Amino acid sequence: KKENQVRHMCWHNDGVWVSIRLDTTLRLYHAKTRQQLQYLDIEPFITRMLGTSNLGLSLVRISSLEIACNRLWIGTGNGVILSVPFSNTDSSNKKLPGQIVRVGSRTEDL
Repeated sequence: KKENQVRHMCWHNDGVWVSIRLDTTLRLYHAKTRQQLQYLDIEPFITRMLGTSNLGLSLVRISSLEIACNRLWIGTGNGVILSVPFSNTDSSNKKLPGQIVRVGSRTEDL
């Protein structure tokens, strides 16, 4: 289906971040096992920043994806850029594939 096409992909360590056309959710997959590790829905962040009256479904779509400076950078169709920090390690101090992101732990990080 056209609406299920992969739109963007970014690779970091053993993880691959993927965005799907017309979807507000990013997915993290393990590059070797292909196991899905995490979902990250950006719509709540955009709604919190702009309010619901300023949102159109087509404008919330992910328009760009980049990994730089230990962060996942997400551009949207309405011009908002999100910068989400990666977690460095899990509780056992093991490096995480794709650096699973911590979301909502501190508002100044988003």
